[in-house]
Amino acid sequence: MGTDADRIFDFTASETGTRPDRLTLSTRLMQDLGMDGDDAVEFFEAFGQTFSVDLARLWQHWHHHFAPEGIFQGLPFRGPEIEITVQDLIDSAHAGRWLKRYRGELSD
Repeated sequence: MGTDADRIFDFTASETGTRPDRLTLSTRLMQDLGMDGDDAVEFFEAFGQTFSVDLARLWQHWHHHFAPEGIFQGLPFRGPEIEITVQDLIDSAHAGRWLKRYRGELSD
């Protein structure tokens, strides 16, 4: 792993209260780390600022990744349509923009 990857592993571990050695490239933010709601918003705000990543595409498609804030306890939520992994964070930080593709989007 390179320096950028190491920084993202450390950042993710620090922000989520997870030991860095428990993270892998395939660690999923919501499913494996329990990230959702305001915690996810705060994580990505800090991620975008720390690594200078344009997250406009992510914000537009937020609902594909995380449950709506304020969802009532006990209501079924089938989980995200599209997972976000540590590898996605590394790739986006390297590119300086959110790289996930969404159905119906035109290529840029």
